[in-house]
Amino acid sequence: VGVDLSPAACAEAEKAVTAAGLQERIQVVLGDAGDLAGISTIGDVQLVVTFFLLHEILAGGRDVLVGYLAGMSKALPAGANLLVAEVEPPQGGGGPDKPFTAEFTYLHAMMRQVLLGPDEWSSVLEEGGFTVREVLRTSMPGCILLLAENTGV
Repeated sequence: VGVDLSPAACAEAEKAVTAAGLQERIQVVLGDAGDLAGISTIGDVQLVVTFFLLHEILAGGRDVLVGYLAGMSKALPAGANLLVAEVEPPQGGGGPDKPFTAEFTYLHAMMRQVLLGPDEWSSVLEEGGFTVREVLRTSMPGCILLLAENTGV
């Protein structure tokens, strides 16, 4: 199940699904990923992938994000996985190979979008009902991947 607010993104996703011949396996939903109740098939999902979404929810406060994750944990089957791509705060100065500068962090702070480090992301995910299995840094500067499993709590 792919969920996006953008009709254009959903149309492109539908084209890609059709081109891959996966219409029987993949459903594209125009909607808000923040509205878990609006995703009727979430109880059958085995893997949720979020790319740079959770810090947007965190802008509402840590309790809001933990509540969102707890709702997701409750809606998903036990053992389902959550793959999170997020931005961590910059380590040191910027440069051509380090685009996440102090200015980037400042902009996110102005928008109330907090950038967490791997330990903090792990803590939030665990509070929300997930057990973090792996944390990886990627070739994209500042990007981390966290793989978590729904504990069904």
